Amino acid sequence: MKPMIAMFAFCLALRGQQPMEVVAKYAMELDVIELTLDAAGRFRPQDVAIRNARLVDTAAGRVIPGSAIVVRGGRIAQAGPGVSLPAGMPVIDAGGAFVAPGLADMHVHQLTTAAHHLLHLTQGITTVRDMSGFPWMLEWRRQAEAGEMLFPRMLVAGHILNAAPMGMYATVLRSTAEGRAEVQRQKALGYEYIKVHNAVPGVLYDAIAAEARAQGLWLVGHVPHGITVAHAIRNGHRTMEHLKGYLDDRTLEISQEDWAQATKGVDIWIVPTLSATRQFLRGDAAKKILESEQPLYLSPFDRERWKQAAISEVRPVHAAQAGKMREIVRRLLPVHDGFVAGTDSGGGYVFALSGFALHDELESLREAGLTNAQTLRAATVRAAEAAGRTGLFGEIREGASADLVLVKRSPLEDIGALRSPRGVMVRGRWLGERDLEMLRSRLRQIFAGKPPYAGNGALLTEALAEKLVARAEGVRRRGYVFPHHHIEEWADALEKLGRTAEAGKIRALRLAR
Repeated sequence: MKPMIAMFAFCLALRGQQPMEVVAKYAMELDVIELTLDAAGRFRPQDVAIRNARLVDTAAGRVIPGSAIVVRGGRIAQAGPGVSLPAGMPVIDAGGAFVAPGLADMHVHQLTTAAHHLLHLTQGITTVRDMSGFPWMLEWRRQAEAGEMLFPRMLVAGHILNAAPMGMYATVLRSTAEGRAEVQRQKALGYEYIKVHNAVPGVLYDAIAAEARAQGLWLVGHVPHGITVAHAIRNGHRTMEHLKGYLDDRTLEISQEDWAQATKGVDIWIVPTLSATRQFLRGDAAKKILESEQPLYLSPFDRERWKQAAISEVRPVHAAQAGKMREIVRRLLPVHDGFVAGTDSGGGYVFALSGFALHDELESLREAGLTNAQTLRAATVRAAEAAGRTGLFGEIREGASADLVLVKRSPLEDIGALRSPRGVMVRGRWLGERDLEMLRSRLRQIFAGKPPYAGNGALLTEALAEKLVARAEGVRRRGYVFPHHHIEEWADALEKLGRTAEAGKIRALRLAR
C-alpha cells in the first residue's frame, strides 16, 4: 500500500467540509458518546455461570460439548465439561450454542468516531491494538482496564516514528540520538510497543530497534523501505504489518528477497491486513458493500465519501495488490504459522468499518489458504501470543479474562459464523442478543438522523452553539476523553462561524497531558 494514500483520509475530507457540516458531525458524535456512556453504566461486570455450551478450544482446534464456564471478578474461574455451577450464581443458558474466546483486531486506528468502541464489541471484538498512539488513548486504555468505560481491552503502540513528515500522525526523527530518546520517552509515557513507518533509514532503524530492546519494548509496524525482511527479523521486529518487506512498498511488486527462508521457523508475527485492500474495490464488489449493512453505521458525510470512492478510478497496480498479498500468504504458509488478524480500520479507509472489518479480514485469510482453525487462532490465541499476553485473552481457560463470544455455528467449520454473535462478554460484562441489537439499532438511528444543520455558509445560532458546548462539557464530566484532533476540528469550525467563546470552551476539554 502506498504510504498515506488513504490513511487518515477522513481528515482530508474534513478539510473540504463547510463549518456547519463539521458542527453537524460532532453533534452526531455527541449522540454516540452519550450512548457509549449510558452503556457503560448499564452493563456492569457480574459473577455468572454459562451452561449448556459447546466450548471452542482455539489452541487445539476442537469443540468441547457439554461445557460450562464460571466467571468471577471478570476472569474465568472454571471452564469445561463437568464444571459444577455455584449455588445462587446467576446462570446464562447457552442452549447448546458455541462459545469462543472474544476476538482481537491487532491493527486498528481509533481516530474517526466514538462509535469504534461499540462497533467492535457488537461484532465480538473484545481486544484491539491501536497502532498510532496518542495520549488520550492511554487514558482510554486505563478506563477500559478500570471498568469505567465499556471499551474493548486496548493495547497501544507508541506515536509512529518516521523520518519524513506525516502531519499529526508521526514523530519525525532526524538522528539516531533523537530516535533513542523518543523510544525512552514513549516507554516513560506507558506505550506498549514502538512502531516504525516507511521512511526510516537503516542506521536510524537499527538505533530504534536497539533502544527498544534495551527498554524492554517490542518493535512493531512497517518494515521500512530499503530494509529486508531478514534484517528486520535480526533486529527483533516483533510484528510485521501489511506484508511490507514481503511486498516492495515502493513498486507494489512481490519482493525478490528470499523472505520465505528468512521467515522459516522464526518467532515473529505477520499481520497481513488483507482486507485493507478493499478500498480499491469497484464495480459490483463496491456496490455490494454499499448495499450491505455497513453504511448504516456511517455518518452521512462518510457514506457519501464511500459512494464517491466506489466510482473513482483505481490504478491497475492497486487493483492487483490484493492478489499479490494473498500470494505472499500462500507462499509463507508452508514455513510459517504466525499470522495475526488485523484490519487497519478506523483511520479513514473506505469499505473498512470498525468491527465488521475483522470479519472481512478473517474471510480474506481463509481465501488466502488458512484453514478455519488457523484463521480463528489468528484472531484469538495467536493474537495474544503476538501481543505478549498469552493466557490473558484468546483462550477459554482458568485465569483468562472473561472475554467470550456466543455464536450459533462452529467457527471451526465456518469462520463466517462469527459475524452474528448471539452474545458477547467483555471482562465479565454480558451483552445478550437483545442488548447487542439495541446498541446496533441506536447507532443506526443516530447515523440515519438529521443533525442540526442549516446548509453551507449558514450562521450557527447562539442557542444551538451553547447547547452543543453544554453537552460536550457534560460528557467530559462523565469521563469521556475527546481525541485532540476532534477538539481542534470542532473548535476551528466554531471560530469560522463566529462562535469564538464556544470554541474556547471546546478547547478547554482537551486532555491536559
